[in-house]
Amino acid sequence: MTDHRAFVRTLVLSPDNQRLFSGSTDKKIKEWDTQNGQCVRTLTGHSSWINSLVISKDGRKLFSASADQTIKEWDTRDGRCLRTLISDEPIQSIVMSKDY
Repeated sequence: MTDHRAFVRTLVLSPDNQRLFSGSTDKKIKEWDTQNGQCVRTLTGHSSWINSLVISKDGRKLFSASADQTIKEWDTRDGRCLRTLISDEPIQSIVMSKDY
């Protein structure tokens, strides 16, 4: 994961084991191809480090929690940020319901 410019704080594997997502103190999320180890895409939009990542059971939605007091919902098919939830405090961790 040499494409990150800072520490990797969180990882999540897609349900089909084909993609790995990493969140870093460089404020970026990287998507990796698990077959060849290459970075496929970089997701940007947070203004502080990424603390936690979770992925939906169908692999279509990725959620990122950040010290910037936001949770972002991403479409894993095209990398778009679908929405941003705002908190009063930095968000350290998120979990996903097993049926989502």
